[in-house]
Amino acid sequence: MAKERILIVEDEKIIALDLKRRLLDFGYEVIRVIPTGEKAIEVAEKESPDLILMDIMLKGEVDGIEAATQIRHSLDIPVVFLTSYSDPETLERAKQAEPFGYILKPFKERELLTTIEIVLYKHGIERQLHEQEQWMSAILKGIGDGIIAIDTEKRIHFLNPVAEILTGYKEDEIKGKPMEEVFRFFDELSDSPIPPHALLESDNTFPTLLHNILLQTAHGGLIPIEGSVAHISKRNGTVLGKVVAFRDVSNLRRLTDSLDYQSTHDMLTGLDNRGEIVQLLHSLLSEPPNEPSPPKPDRWLLYLNLDNFRIVNNVCGHHAGDELLRQIAKDIREAVPKEFPVGRIGSDEFCILTWNLPQAEVLTLGTTLLTEVQRIFPWQKSSFPIFASVGIASLDTNVRDPYTALAMGEEACRLAKEEGGNRCRFYEAGNILFQKRRGEMQWITRLTRALDQEKFVLFTHDVLPLQDGAGLLPKKEILLRIQQEDGSLVTPAEFIPAAERYHLMSAIDRLVIRKVAEASQALAHGVAGRSPVFFINISAASIADEKLFDYITATFLQYQVSPSLFCFEITETTAIQNFSRATTLIKNLKDFGCTFALDDFGNGFTSFAYLKNLPVDYLKIDGSYVQNILENPIDLALVMAVNDIGHVMGMKTIAEFVESEEARQKLQEIGVDYGQGYLFSQPLPLLI
Repeated sequence: MAKERILIVEDEKIIALDLKRRLLDFGYEVIRVIPTGEKAIEVAEKESPDLILMDIMLKGEVDGIEAATQIRHSLDIPVVFLTSYSDPETLERAKQAEPFGYILKPFKERELLTTIEIVLYKHGIERQLHEQEQWMSAILKGIGDGIIAIDTEKRIHFLNPVAEILTGYKEDEIKGKPMEEVFRFFDELSDSPIPPHALLESDNTFPTLLHNILLQTAHGGLIPIEGSVAHISKRNGTVLGKVVAFRDVSNLRRLTDSLDYQSTHDMLTGLDNRGEIVQLLHSLLSEPPNEPSPPKPDRWLLYLNLDNFRIVNNVCGHHAGDELLRQIAKDIREAVPKEFPVGRIGSDEFCILTWNLPQAEVLTLGTTLLTEVQRIFPWQKSSFPIFASVGIASLDTNVRDPYTALAMGEEACRLAKEEGGNRCRFYEAGNILFQKRRGEMQWITRLTRALDQEKFVLFTHDVLPLQDGAGLLPKKEILLRIQQEDGSLVTPAEFIPAAERYHLMSAIDRLVIRKVAEASQALAHGVAGRSPVFFINISAASIADEKLFDYITATFLQYQVSPSLFCFEITETTAIQNFSRATTLIKNLKDFGCTFALDDFGNGFTSFAYLKNLPVDYLKIDGSYVQNILENPIDLALVMAVNDIGHVMGMKTIAEFVESEEARQKLQEIGVDYGQGYLFSQPLPLLI
């Protein structure tokens, strides 16, 4: 333990040497013995002693009291006077220096030791309290919420700068005034006034939450606020007052409304997007049929795909393709009765959901859509014939999964396209053509063999920090391929839909988790001497698997790997569809030491309300927005909004699809924490 360092200021040499000897015997360190006040100030500034023992009458122009006053105010070093003077005049002057002690000569050794110990302890406590006050002052001034403190008589005691900005009042203007005389509150839903005392009624134990409240500012405007009211109490429970913390949620309301719309609508056409169609389809499939068994197939899915769209895109560019899609979306929406949802679910793919329509009327609607879509699309000096193919699937009681229903409509649509296009085709489960197209047995066999023979190959893709000096470490996302007999690789886009359809994703996820744990162990004991943090995607099937957590913990213990090296990714759609199970799994794995990432955020979400209740560590911003931030101001605004909200919630953000240096610089400027994309690296095999 370090010795306390003491400076002696005494012009009597014999007294100074005796004092020094005693202090050394006590176990203190005497840094200097100084005879003058001027020198004492100089040494105190350079040496910063823990305590100064100061005589009052010193040689020179500056006496002990004046020197102590300067040291106390500028350096905050405690001073104890050792003097022979006790007259009232000297005592009165000495008070101005705010000494921590006043010892009269001659003094006893025990008196000196006791005084020094008490002074050092008291000054340490004072310094801690001062530092806490500085911290609290900085926090209250720098916090993003407005803070209003009131005393037990409901008089205003304090406003932080944010509260001054939000309310329009300055602290010195309203300090000491009753709160009811200054502030006016209104119920946001009914516009009725709310007395301030009603808001301030709160339990002594828990804060009272404020919501749906309008605050009238000094300028007469009304702003929506949210916040809380809490008591300020002494240790014995005596209430000193209350503190109101609040924030202006105007921008958040506008942003939420905008994002809610964007989360359910395709921004190009204004139709429902894929996520919304899936949700509507899920609700539709959950409803019982209108007729008793055998059910009447009066609920239908129409899957429309454009013919020749790629030609327009390739020849004239995406601007022409976007204009064509807008025209066709408008015509489709006008042709379909308003009560039926219409969505754009792919690049040139549209979906219509209907109910209470017999098969003949559905076929008529499909034929009408073909007529509405068919056209000659002129662009500059070129013109293109545009047609469509329509697949129609019955949503009877045997269909429970929205993705199965979409796959049925898509298969029927593709078959109509293969038969020449510009026609409608009903999905027929027993038709040999559909069975051949799906190749169900082939996929089941291939995936089962790949699992049994461990033909799955792990690749990694770098997730790199964008912010210099932030102390962030690179990470790697695990990607999956299937190695075929000829050595070629099958990408996830080809086999994941089949794996999901045939309930093999849980087994695949477990295989990946085991192989990554094995690789992490090998890397930690290999030449590198350490393993990076791996991001592992887990499917909706695994989220629903109640035994997954036990499997992960057992695997990590088997391979003796740290859970902190693993971050599990789930898509936003998966999290929302399995919300209760997802939150339970996330909590259990985080308690175990793992981290979590929410993938593809922004592509299919319904509300930020879900995000507030998902305890994830990383927020991966969907690449469809990131890749256009340099050209599309809406995409840029969305990326900035998601990044800001992620940071407010304590999450690190990751931008996907970073493909240019300009995009990287923009993301760095925005404040995104990590980037992932071909700018940094291509996916590479996981090497051990």
